[in-house]
Amino acid sequence: MLRFASRTVVLVSVVLAAASWAQVGLVPESTPQQDPRRRVDGHQLVEVRVNTQSQLDALLGLAESVWSENIGLGLLDVQLPPGAVEKLPELGIPHRILHDDVQSLIDAEWAEIQRRNTLRDISWYENYHNYTNVINYLNTLAAAHPTLATIEIAGQSIEGRNIPVIRITAPGDASARPVVFINGTQHAREWISTKVVMYIAESLLTGYGSDTRVTDLLNECEVIIAPIVNPDGFVYTWTNYRLWRKNRRGGYGVDLNRNWSVGWGGAGSDGFTSSEVYRGTAPFSEPETDAIRSFVESDGRVVAAIDYHSYSQLILWPWSYDYLDPPADELARFTDVAYAMRQEILNAGGVPYSPQPSYDLYLAAGVASDWFYGAANAFAYTIELRDDGFYGFELPPSQILPTCQENWPAFLYFAEQAIRPVVISIPGGAPATASTDQPTVFNVTISDAASSYEPGTGMLHYRVGSSSFTSAPLTSLGGGLFQAALPSAPCGSSIDFYITADSTDGRTVSLPSAGPDAPFTATAVEITIAFEDNMESGTGAWIAGVAGDTATTGQWELANPQGTAAQPEDDHSNPGTMCWVTGALAGSSLGTYDVDNGATTLITPRLDASPAQADGIDAWLVYYRWYSNDQGAAPNSDSMPIEISNDDGATWTQLELVTENLNRWERREFNIADFVTPTDQIRVRFVARDLSPGSIVEAAIDDVRLELRGCACAPADMNCDGELNFFDVLIFLDLFSASDPAADFNNDGEFNFFDVLIFLDMFSNG
Repeated sequence: MLRFASRTVVLVSVVLAAASWAQVGLVPESTPQQDPRRRVDGHQLVEVRVNTQSQLDALLGLAESVWSENIGLGLLDVQLPPGAVEKLPELGIPHRILHDDVQSLIDAEWAEIQRRNTLRDISWYENYHNYTNVINYLNTLAAAHPTLATIEIAGQSIEGRNIPVIRITAPGDASARPVVFINGTQHAREWISTKVVMYIAESLLTGYGSDTRVTDLLNECEVIIAPIVNPDGFVYTWTNYRLWRKNRRGGYGVDLNRNWSVGWGGAGSDGFTSSEVYRGTAPFSEPETDAIRSFVESDGRVVAAIDYHSYSQLILWPWSYDYLDPPADELARFTDVAYAMRQEILNAGGVPYSPQPSYDLYLAAGVASDWFYGAANAFAYTIELRDDGFYGFELPPSQILPTCQENWPAFLYFAEQAIRPVVISIPGGAPATASTDQPTVFNVTISDAASSYEPGTGMLHYRVGSSSFTSAPLTSLGGGLFQAALPSAPCGSSIDFYITADSTDGRTVSLPSAGPDAPFTATAVEITIAFEDNMESGTGAWIAGVAGDTATTGQWELANPQGTAAQPEDDHSNPGTMCWVTGALAGSSLGTYDVDNGATTLITPRLDASPAQADGIDAWLVYYRWYSNDQGAAPNSDSMPIEISNDDGATWTQLELVTENLNRWERREFNIADFVTPTDQIRVRFVARDLSPGSIVEAAIDDVRLELRGCACAPADMNCDGELNFFDVLIFLDLFSASDPAADFNNDGEFNFFDVLIFLDMFSNG
C-alpha cells in the first residue's frame, strides 16, 4: 500500500511538473517545429555611410529594412536584398558587410529556441518565448506573490490583444507612493526588451524581504511594468516575419515610438505608411500608445520611466525631437545618473553602455521618453540593450540572461535615485585622498527630484579615525552647486565622510545612501606638487602638433578661447584666461575652426614621477578637459584618446578614450602606477581627431598637475624611524602634554581622549 502511494505521489508530481512547464512555455518538443515565417534568403546586413539626402533616398529605395533607429544622414545598418549591395558603389555610398546572410541568423535563432525548448534545466530567461507564454509567466509571478503584485490591463491592441501591466509594491497603502514605470517591446522585433523588464519584475518580487535595497525601494514606491506594449507586432514576429518593427494597423503598421505627442511629426519620423518610422495620422492615433498614455495619466504618480529597446548599448536622455538639452540642473542629474548606471552595468560584469543625449544618436520626434519627460514630468530614459550591431535584433538566446543580469542593478540604482526627494552627487567623484596640511575641497551638487531642496540643509559629516562624526554646512556656490571641505589629518589616517540634505517635505537624503553605516573613506596623504601648469605662463615645453597629424583646421593652440556651442568661453583656471584648445576662434559657424580632416596632437612636457618608485608614494596625474562631439550632421562619431608614456614617447598606453559630451570642464585624475611604471620620462598626449564627415569636434585642456601623494612614515611613527615602539609613545605623550598640534590627531583644535584613542588605534594597526 505504501509503495502504491509513493508511486501515486511520483505520478502526480510528474503531471504537475509538466503542467508547470507548459505554463511557462518550456514544454519539451519531441521534434523541432518548422519555422512558418517569411524567409529572407540572401539578404545582407550592411553598414553604410550616407552623406547626402539623394544618397539616402536611393538607399531607402534599395533597402528591405533599416535596422538602425536613425533613418538619416550618417552611419546606418540596413538590410539589403540580393543584388542591392552591388549598387552602393554606383551611388557613392561607402559600406561594409556585417552579415552576408540575414536568414542564417534567423535560422540559427529558431533552431536554438527549438533546442532549448527540449531542455529542462534552464531558467525562463535562457530562451525566448511568445506572447502567450510571456503573459502566462507574468500571471504566474503575480500569483506567487499576491501581497506584492497585481495584474491590470492597460488597454487592447488593434487586433484586440490585452496590454497587461504588473504593479509591484510592498504591502500596505500604496496610494501616496511614487511610481516608477518601465516597458518593453514598443518595437516588435526587439525581443530582448521583453526579457529584461520581466527579469526586473521577478527580481523585485523575489528580492523583497531578503534584499535590503529591494525591500527599502518597494516600501517607498510602486514599480509598474508593461512587458509588451506592441502585442500584435510581437505576435507577428513569431508567426509571419521575424524583423517586423511596427504595430499592425492596416497591414502596413505605425511605429509606436513615433506616435507620442511631444515633438510629434518632426524629424526622424515619416508621413508615408511604407516607412519604418511612419508616425500615424496624429499623436496617440494608435490604441497601444493611447492605452499607456491614459493609464499613466489616470494613475498620476509616475515620477520616472525607462523605455527599453535594442540594440546599440546606449543610455539616452531627452531630448530626442530636437538638438536641445534640459535645463542645466536637470541635465546634470540625467548625466550623473546615466554614468552611474553605466558603472552599475560594468560592476555586474556587463558590457559597456554609452550614456548620451538622445539627439546624439538621432533626431526622433514623438518618442515615449520625450513624452514621459515633457508631458508626464517624469525622469525618463531610453535604454538600447545588447548588442553593438554584430547580431542586432537576432541576439542569441545565450545572451538573454547576461543582458538581464547587467541591467538589473542599473535599474535598481535608477529607481532609488528617481524616488528620492532630492539628489546629491559629487561631479568629480568622492575624493580618495586628503591632504595632511590643508583642507581637501570638492564640489557637490544637490538637485530637486520628487521634492525640492530645503536651502541651508546641505551638510558634510566627517570623522578622523575612530572619533565621532562632526558636521559642517556645505558652502553654496549657486545653481545647485556646493563646496565641501575635508579637514587635514595626520598622514595615513582615514577620514570617513558622507553628505546629507533635506527636502521641503521633510525628508533627509544621504550620499552614500547608508550614511554613517557605509560612508566614503579618504586617506590622508602628504601631497607634493611635482609639476603644475595653469597655462597662463607657459610652464615647460609643450608639443603642439607632431609628424603624422593631418588636421587642416582646429589644431591645438595655447589661447583664450571664444565660446561656441561646442567649445568653452572661459578656461578652467580661476583667475585665468588661457588654455590649450583646438582652434580658439569661434568663426562664422560651429564648423569653421573645429578639428577637420584628421588628427591634431598635444603632448605635455617631460614629467618626473620617479619618486613614486619609493614605498608609500604614488604619482597622480591630474588635468581638466573639455570635449564636444555632439553637434553637426554626424554627432557622436569621434573620440579623443588620451595616452601616457614612461619612455619619453617611445611607447604609449591609453589612459582614457573620451566620448562623452558634458559641455563642461571635467576633472580627471589617474594613479600613474595603474598604467605604467613611474619614471622621470613621463609624457601625456591628447589626440583630438575628426574621422567622420559632418562631425564637429572641439577639445581643450587646462590645469595639468603631477602630484606625489603618500606618507613618509606611518602615522603613529612619531620619530619616523620606520618602527613603532615605546619611543613613539613617549614622543606622543610629550607632544600631547605640551598641546603640540602634532598630537591633535583629529584636528579639532582640542587635546583630549579622542586624540589618544586615534593614536593608539594607528599604533596598533601599524
